[in-house]
Amino acid sequence: MKRLKVIVVGAKFGEVYLQVLLRRKDLVDVVGILGKGGQHSLECSTKYNIPLYTSVSELPSGIDLACVIVRAGVMGGEGIQLSKELLQKGISVLHEQPIHYKELKECYVIAKKQKCFMGVSNLYRYIDATQSFIDLVNHLKKEEYVEYINVECGHQILYSVLSILFDLTDYARPFVIEQVITDIGPFDILYCRINDIPCILKIHNEVNSDDPDNFFYLFYKMQVGFKSGELQLEDPAGPILWYSRFVIPPDFNYEEKNCKEFDKSNVVIISEGSKYYDIFWNKWGEAIIKQVVIAGDYIIYDKAYNSNIQKQLYQSKQWHEVMKNIGYPREKSVCSYEENTIDRIQEFIYKKNIQKCDFASIFSNLNRKKILEIKHKLDKACLYSMLFTLKSEEKVFVGDILEVKKPYISERGKKDFSYVIDRWIKALIDNHMIGQENNCAISRIELCALDVEEAWKEAKRTWIGTLSDSVVIDYYYRNAKHLEELLADNLNATYLLFTEGKMDVAEDFYTNTLIARYLNHIISDKIFHFYNPGMTILEIGAGTGASTELILKKVGVDVKYIFTDLSSYFLNAAQDKFSVFPNVEYQILDIDQDFSGQGIDQDSVDIVVASGMLNNALDTEFTISNIWKVLKKGGIIFIAEPVEELLELQISQVFMMTKPVDMRYLNNQTFFNEKQWIDILEKSNFEIVDIVPDDSDMLSVLQQKLIIGRK
Repeated sequence: MKRLKVIVVGAKFGEVYLQVLLRRKDLVDVVGILGKGGQHSLECSTKYNIPLYTSVSELPSGIDLACVIVRAGVMGGEGIQLSKELLQKGISVLHEQPIHYKELKECYVIAKKQKCFMGVSNLYRYIDATQSFIDLVNHLKKEEYVEYINVECGHQILYSVLSILFDLTDYARPFVIEQVITDIGPFDILYCRINDIPCILKIHNEVNSDDPDNFFYLFYKMQVGFKSGELQLEDPAGPILWYSRFVIPPDFNYEEKNCKEFDKSNVVIISEGSKYYDIFWNKWGEAIIKQVVIAGDYIIYDKAYNSNIQKQLYQSKQWHEVMKNIGYPREKSVCSYEENTIDRIQEFIYKKNIQKCDFASIFSNLNRKKILEIKHKLDKACLYSMLFTLKSEEKVFVGDILEVKKPYISERGKKDFSYVIDRWIKALIDNHMIGQENNCAISRIELCALDVEEAWKEAKRTWIGTLSDSVVIDYYYRNAKHLEELLADNLNATYLLFTEGKMDVAEDFYTNTLIARYLNHIISDKIFHFYNPGMTILEIGAGTGASTELILKKVGVDVKYIFTDLSSYFLNAAQDKFSVFPNVEYQILDIDQDFSGQGIDQDSVDIVVASGMLNNALDTEFTISNIWKVLKKGGIIFIAEPVEELLELQISQVFMMTKPVDMRYLNNQTFFNEKQWIDILEKSNFEIVDIVPDDSDMLSVLQQKLIIGRK
């Protein structure tokens, strides 16, 4: 095919045409831009290294096609006048929709006289999914009648939608509007009969004058009904769905459950949808090229165009008729939108699944790589908050230089959290955010408050509805915002977890994170495996009862369950929460003291549960030895703990934890790693039974584990 010489008229949306056409040098030669000579036109001319013309008279000879992306008169633009001038000059025109049928007719008269092509651009008609939908409907029509058509669209693309509708209904003659309902909500409704097919048109007929091209609820969706079911196009680029009509066979027997009709899926995905990114940068581009190729066939091969002209004129006239019936778009004074709606939907689904322990549904959208990426986002936000806080604190940093061994001196009578700063510095060095030279740490990145906010925004976007709900990530964020006060002990960290003395945030924290809920679910399953009626289960540091709830649902009332915590606040709340279980006893227990002196006898317990609390022991080996004493021979211990210095806990829970006197003190660790836990348990005469998740499991990257030991 001969390369078409093309001029692009209009530089606003015309830049999309420019980008697409310039990539297809095998088909077209872009010879310039025709514009008013404004700033954007000049910038495009320079950017793409093509000439800028400001009038049709300036254009060189030999141009085959003009892509006119300037509004027609019906939309208050001068595009049709430019098209007429171009056609008079012998240049074929592809004009952006919509066009009033009288203006279009005038252009066709000139085009016929000058033996030029005149076409109306309809990008949507040539998007793959829409084309496939049209082809599918026309294929099904060979065997079945179309029973009805339902269409929803924005008024901005009604012209294009009618073109597609006409393709579905064999030219759409006659087109009869039978009833119009307007001014009830954002959509106007037309009941039509198109080529004797009943059709409902729902048109979003509102506009925001400040942003007229960017205020619509949807592009378009279409439903075509047949006797056997319904074919749906949910968006210009898909997905395409098939809904089978529900049929109960005449010989159906309610006693039998092997009816073949019921084996069919109620919905089948014919093709997946595309992202808006793909529509804007790829699908529209492909549609532009398809239209230019079609125009080229008419221009180069002098292909007959009369039948298409009549169709375009009829379509334009019907568009005018529809718009006349619904009237001008109503002004919408506020053009606002919630960009996080899908996030809220995903969070809602996540919370339902996590409460039901439906991990199969949650895991279906996850893999190891995705979890690592999400974890990295939260790690980055935490590290940024650490570094920003340290750089804001003159007692730690001087400019970009920090003296690693220089202690943080808090006011007399307040807690000294210099050991927390040391842990942060280690984390920042390990993550290459500060470098260590001559016993000093040097900041390697410049940070402002906006950088920190953006990091948290990204962490929330990826984390919520995937690894936890919004309450948990907001809890971390609140801690991050108050790090200076927490370091100076001017704010008690418990107030951030128990806001206004309520347990809501804490319950979410221990219940609605994926890894915590999963490990508690595994604990309840494993306990049920070891279950015997009459056995005694001791839960230490039971707190909000996140583990208790799942365990009791499994074992019921045929066990003695001892719910313990250091705080009567948790015991009182638990008595209300688990009041339907008469087998639960509630008791204050200090894990840093001998258990037998607190009413838990030696060799009296079958199972001990310690979920997310042993990290707060003063001396872990001492506490484990006490657990060993109260367990019967063969008794089982369940320990769920972080096995890495989790950064989100280094900016939150760390301020509530007891400063240890065991190996963690020597290493300035917040949490033992997996090997250290194994060593502690084996040293205390426990046999390791299982560790969950194992290293091959995608959840292992979250670095929280359940370690099961037997006495």
